[in-house]
Amino acid sequence: MFLSSIQRLPFERRLTDTRFFLVATGLVALGLMSAGLSAQQIETGIVGEEKKEERLPAVTKEVEEKASTRTTQTAEDREKPLSSLGKLEKVSASDEAANDGSATIGSSFVTRTEARTFTLSVPAPRGQILDRRGYPLAQNKVAYYAAVNFPVLNNADDTAILRYAGELIVHVNKLLGKRWDLSADVVLSHYENRRWLPLTFSDPLTDEQAEKIRANPAKGLMLHPVYLRHYPQGKMLSHVLGYVGKRPPRELGPIRPNEPLWGEGMGVEGLEESYDTWLTGEPGRVSMLFESDGSKLREEMVRRPRPGNNIITSIDAEMQKIGEEVMAEKVKRGAFVVMDVRTGDILVMVSFPQYNPNDFIPSISQEAYAKLQNDPAKPMFPRAFR
Repeated sequence: MFLSSIQRLPFERRLTDTRFFLVATGLVALGLMSAGLSAQQIETGIVGEEKKEERLPAVTKEVEEKASTRTTQTAEDREKPLSSLGKLEKVSASDEAANDGSATIGSSFVTRTEARTFTLSVPAPRGQILDRRGYPLAQNKVAYYAAVNFPVLNNADDTAILRYAGELIVHVNKLLGKRWDLSADVVLSHYENRRWLPLTFSDPLTDEQAEKIRANPAKGLMLHPVYLRHYPQGKMLSHVLGYVGKRPPRELGPIRPNEPLWGEGMGVEGLEESYDTWLTGEPGRVSMLFESDGSKLREEMVRRPRPGNNIITSIDAEMQKIGEEVMAEKVKRGAFVVMDVRTGDILVMVSFPQYNPNDFIPSISQEAYAKLQNDPAKPMFPRAFR
């Protein structure tokens, strides 16, 4: 039996009749049951790129081509948006989350004739995938993006808007040795339609990168938090787990009612795909009230997001790790399965070679994906069950 149970808050649902009857191929797993490796979580990080030559972002290069006079209403610089969402909780599917949060925005604000209200969806963290002892195989982490938080730019034309964003991007690039960039069209469209929300321009930041930005603040620069999928064991069990697919493209038009604050990925391959509905949580909802000039009046968390269900597999993470190490030492390609003949539980399922599902988070480049697909060893092919 491969899956032991699926947990749904606040109760647990047992799965039955989900046995995998597989014929073991490849190596014989000698000594797996008697070996004793510790099952400590392996933390993985995003590898920073080598420092490259600095250059000015496209938003500063295209100023002359895109410049046209633009007038905005006069007001003081507004508060940073999403202040109550600036710190996401590191919740798991086993943590109980309340469905109802603060009350909705009061009528005294709603009745203001020039007020503008946005109701946005707050994506929930996906449920965890665990081994038979509760050892995490797939979980979530809070990640940060560098983002431009536009103030109300009095009587701003396109040149001023592009300069404001460009200076912040240059500041971060110099600080971190990066070459992140945004096109002028993206910046101007965001300011025109979505300036109440942060404009992200970086890859997910490592903890070290985020700390550097915090230590070197700049007006209008913020860290935008999101939940990202994380596979703490890297390549281990990659064919069984699958991965979470690419986020939707950046929103450019006007803010839609109940629009998610960030894109929600979908399960691709393996358990992530087969149990995507179970793993997907229930989104929360936040209401924000702004003056017509962009200054924020109030923000309320109407409903907190509810994490998805946990899935407990029959896999033994310690045995799986040993099995994969044996395969790596002895063969270039192969597969084998270890089954408990008394219960039918699948304890080990190895397909070799493997890939790292973290490479797909939040998305994988076309070049990297093509390299995986064209590899003669076929690292994405699940040999153990196909």
